[in-house]
Order: sequence, then C-alpha cells, then structure tokens
Amino acid sequence: MKAFLLNLASKEYSRCIEKYLQPGDVFLTCVFGELEDGKVKQKGTYAKMARGEMVRYLAENQVEDMEEIKNFDRLGYRFDEGLSSDREYIFLK
Repeated sequence: MKAFLLNLASKEYSRCIEKYLQPGDVFLTCVFGELEDGKVKQKGTYAKMARGEMVRYLAENQVEDMEEIKNFDRLGYRFDEGLSSDREYIFLK
C-alpha cells in the first residue's frame, strides 16, 4: 500500500522515519525559510512556528490533496514554485 507522509519534523527527527519508507511511498518535506545569498536559510524558531501553523492550517481546512498544501500563507510564508520539487515544498518569508 502506497503511503503519503507530510514531513513537518526537523531534519534530526525526519531521519528516523526515512529508513522505514517503502518503495512508492511519498515523503514530502515542507521547508520554511528566507532567501539569503541565493540560498534558503531556515531560522529555527520561525521554522518551528511555521510547522505548527501548517498543522493548524491543514486541520482547519481539512486538506486532503497535496496541491492544497501550496495554499498555506500564514506567518508571512508563501509557497515558492521555482524552488520547490515533488519531494520538497519550499515556503519563503
């Protein structure tokens, strides 16, 4: 059975899950950051707050489709299509 996992954990915690993924599973990571010198930089406290807001957004809107995740627009973050991929959604402030 194919699973869809939305990763909102820090890198340290998400590594614990990755080893259990099966072929065909979708593991989508959300990154919350700011563009500095052409690179996405995450700021710990702000990224943690954004992950919590993402959970709230998903629950309040009863999001079931991956595409709907892109509509997240809280705490000044917006989805960046150009920097994102099918395995990593980038939200910039």
